This record gives sequence, C-alpha cells and structure tokens, in this order.
Amino acid sequence: MQARQQAYGNNQLNMQTAGRRDAAARRKQERIKKQRKRRRRFLMLLICVFVMLIYINRENIAVESFIPLDTGNVVYYSQRDSRWGEELYGRSGTIAEAGCGPTCLAMAASTLTGQSITPLDAAKWAVDNGQRCEGSGSFHSIIPAGGKHYGFSVEGVGRDREKILSALKNNEPVVVLMSRGHFTSSGHFILLRGLSPSGKVLVSDPMSKMRSIKTWELELIINESKAGATDGGPFWICRGE
Repeated sequence: MQARQQAYGNNQLNMQTAGRRDAAARRKQERIKKQRKRRRRFLMLLICVFVMLIYINRENIAVESFIPLDTGNVVYYSQRDSRWGEELYGRSGTIAEAGCGPTCLAMAASTLTGQSITPLDAAKWAVDNGQRCEGSGSFHSIIPAGGKHYGFSVEGVGRDREKILSALKNNEPVVVLMSRGHFTSSGHFILLRGLSPSGKVLVSDPMSKMRSIKTWELELIINESKAGATDGGPFWICRGE
C-alpha cells in the first residue's frame, strides 16, 4: 500500500514537472514567435524605406523640397526643382545634374532686376551663348557674361577677402565657384546672400536647402573656393545697375 502511494506521488510529481516543462516550452515558443514577428516587421520597414528612396531618386522628388527656407530679399532657386530639373542642359546632363551655374545666375538676375528669370531661362541662354561646358558644367564666364546680358554689373574679385566681406555687409549677392570640400566633390557654383547677426555667411546653394539654412565661416568658403578660376573668379560680386 505504501509503495503504491509512493508510486502515485512520484507519478503526480512527474506530471507536474512535465507540465511545468511544457508550459516553459510554450512560453519559449511564444517568445520566439514574437521575436520573429518583430524581425519581419523591421525587415518590412527596411524594405519600405528602401523602395521609397528608390522612388524618390527615380522621380527626382527631393525630400528637402519640403524644408522651409527664408532667404529674405534674395530669390532662391533649386536646380533640382521639378519645373526644370529634368530639362536638358546642353547636349548632355540635366539642369539638376549640371545646372548650378545658370541657377546661380538666375538667382542673381531675378534678385537684382526684379524680373522672373528662371534657371531654365538662364540655362537656355547659356547654351545658346557658348557658356555650357559639356561634361563639366558651365564655363566660369557664365556669371560676368550673364550679368551683362540680364542688366546687372559683375565684379570679379578673385579671393579678395575685404571686398567680399564689404559686399556681403551691403547685402550684395556674391556668386562663388567652390571646389572639393563641404559643398561639392568637384566644382559647384553657389551664391552668398549676406551675413548673419553673428557675422557668418548666409548661403543659397542651388543643390541643397540643407546647406542653405546653415551659416558658414567666410574663411572656410574662401579656402574651399576654386583656385585658379578664370574670368575674375572664383568670387563675383553682383550689383544692380
């Protein structure tokens, strides 16, 4: 009798132990299922982001086009704007890809003349007048020649810091050709539109609103400007006539 009771107790203990093991196994399986579900969700999120980035790139939809940018009295244009970004600039390349020169020219011309001169207008003029440098962007002469065409004066001042600083203090647009550095990996025209209250430079970069909402040290811009630029560059002060 005692042996049967002991056997019965052992069976009960074994059943309880087995039950606990089964419960632990079920909990483990549930944790594994939840982990797998979270991994699938994360993977789907990554796929969605990847597909979205491909779509943005293919459709030339710049995320930063939604970034507000206050440039005061200076007209701002993005060379990647859907209104003209995919238009050819010459025989090869588009305004979005190679049109920083005509876009800066359009910003200066629109600001100083009060006319609505778009990057597409400036790009067509540049092509028709030999200012497009196929495979490389624009010739350095696009700014002084463009100023003459659109009716404002342009003074090439090289890297004369005092003249550049004086122009910015007077809120005169200054176009500058940049070389490798913070703004480009090769060559790139940008427009300087003045000084912040702290004395840093306000920039209108036709390729990037993100860089245009920042302020910059003048020394950095001078140091990264294109050494050996022709036609009075790499800095051109633009003034209304």
